Amino acid sequence: MGMMATGAFGAGQDRATKPPTLRYDELLVAFTKKYDTNRDGKLDELEFSAAVEDLVQRALIKKYDINRDGRLDAKERAVMRQEMEGIKRAVVMKYDANHSGALSGQEQAAANRDLLKQVELALPKPDRSGSK
Repeated sequence: MGMMATGAFGAGQDRATKPPTLRYDELLVAFTKKYDTNRDGKLDELEFSAAVEDLVQRALIKKYDINRDGRLDAKERAVMRQEMEGIKRAVVMKYDANHSGALSGQEQAAANRDLLKQVELALPKPDRSGSK
């Protein structure tokens, strides 16, 4: 099932067959435009949080929506919860320096820093060459 792209991503294009080919700066402008609700040209903390929540929700549906109806039913949510619990246990095992079974503020901060580094590495690098 192909998802129809809209707005800045090219109306009428089927993403399943032709992914968008936007430069980093064009993608950033489109992303900001979509989530900048107060139209000040930048994302404040609330707008950024809403954007992250939307992106996470889309990613979870894409990963766990086995029957591809655009929603997670009880069975799909159970699979997701089971996997999330496994991830949570792995994170606690990795960062629980004092072996308390839970993350302290410092341990959580260390986990967050590592997660942020992974996200930054996964993001496309800006094209600073000026070429289109």
